[in-house]
Amino acid sequence: MRDRKEEIIRLAEPVFAEQFLKSSQATVRSCGQHRREVVGSFLGAFYEALDHAHRSQDRQEKGRIRYLHFSHLYSSLFLERYLIRIDVWDERFYNDPSGEEIYWDAGPIYGLFEDDIREIRKRLEWSVPRIRGYETDELRYAYAPFYHGLMKAFLEGMVDVLAESPALWKRGGAWADGARIAFGEYMGRADVLSVFSGEEGTDAIFLDPHG
Repeated sequence: MRDRKEEIIRLAEPVFAEQFLKSSQATVRSCGQHRREVVGSFLGAFYEALDHAHRSQDRQEKGRIRYLHFSHLYSSLFLERYLIRIDVWDERFYNDPSGEEIYWDAGPIYGLFEDDIREIRKRLEWSVPRIRGYETDELRYAYAPFYHGLMKAFLEGMVDVLAESPALWKRGGAWADGARIAFGEYMGRADVLSVFSGEEGTDAIFLDPHG
């Protein structure tokens, strides 16, 4: 027999899909209408991270860039401040002492998340009475991957656009052949969005890892 938590998640799954379909369409429309602001704010944080990496290389504190990592933070789900952490690491990965995390406010992507949770909870109350606070948190954890998927699609689009102007990547200084651009949970599983192919002295070329 299922426990209450399992039953809530089971009942929520079709509601998740229906709610996200509506909200994702609204989010895409909003981002399209405010494209300049959304892209501008992202690039501001992106280049801040690359510029810091370049300065660290100039001081010989950082080796060639091997990882550019975009991370979602579960704490954002409860603070309602949806930050994406941007890290630029050399071969030492998390142990790179010259790393300085930069954050981008991903509110344009995650802005409807909490509205969705309220709507999902309201719809579930017909079949699951008195949903508690910690059970709502479980709904947040279970529903978040829908929005992370939307965030991943946004980042893939941005990487594709930036890849058309290889000289822009030089703001990040020297890249290692095989450098990865990835998105995922901080200190958790991540999906590779693109892979660098090139040699020292050449322009950066980022390739679709699935191509």
